[in-house]
Order: sequence, then structure tokens, then C-alpha cells
Amino acid sequence: MAVQKGQSGVIQIVTVGVAHLTSYEFETTVDAVETTAMGDVAKSYVGGLTDGTFSCVCQWDASDAGQEDIRDGLAAGTTITVNVYPTGVTTAGAKYYTGSILITSSKVSASMGDGLVESSFSGNGQLALGTVGS
Repeated sequence: MAVQKGQSGVIQIVTVGVAHLTSYEFETTVDAVETTAMGDVAKSYVGGLTDGTFSCVCQWDASDAGQEDIRDGLAAGTTITVNVYPTGVTTAGAKYYTGSILITSSKVSASMGDGLVESSFSGNGQLALGTVGS
């Protein structure tokens, strides 16, 4: 697969697109559990529990259904299904990331000069690589 431009990315909450997306980021981590014993000459580790974080930034639109679904998930304290299509292609055969995210924060911000109000969301959960079915 060739390199991809990030400008085409799409985020959906279940099947509802998030409008005015300007950036997103997700990361998966694994705990490093130390197994070093006395007398060892170097530390040793095994993998522990995995975790993940997710965030996105968009131009604020109170009437956008995707942004509303994220806010609803935060208010309810429940996980939401997030689908990330890095290439913007959402049809059969496309690669995408999907998973359940617990939205833990929402922020609306603006700065003088830009004029645009931004909305950002972040949460915890893992996204796994998948392929869109037919």
C-alpha cells in the first residue's frame, strides 16, 4: 500500500459521520511488567494489559449528528463505537480502525483571530484494524 494523505480521513460514530473533522489521533499501549530477579544483569519484561486513547478535533457544529453522538456518549458515561477511515474510503474492502471508546472529555475552544470555534473530544479504548465488509 502506498503512503496516504491525512486530509481524507473520516470518523464515524457507528455509521454517523463526524462533520468538520480537522484532526484525530489514537494510540494503543501495553503495560511492561518487570520480571527481573535478583542476580540478573539486565532488566526483563513481559507484556501486560493493553490500553488505548483516542482524540479528535473538529470545527464546532451543535447541529452535527456525529458530534452530538459523541457528546451523548460522554453524558451517559457509556462507550460508543468509533470507526476511523484513514483514507476516507468507507466502502467494501477498505481498511479501517474500529472499537469501543469511553469518551472522557469534551472541550469547546476558540482563539482571537481564527474566528472558528473548535470542539475536541478524547477517551479511552482500543481500536483494531479491520476491513469493511460487503
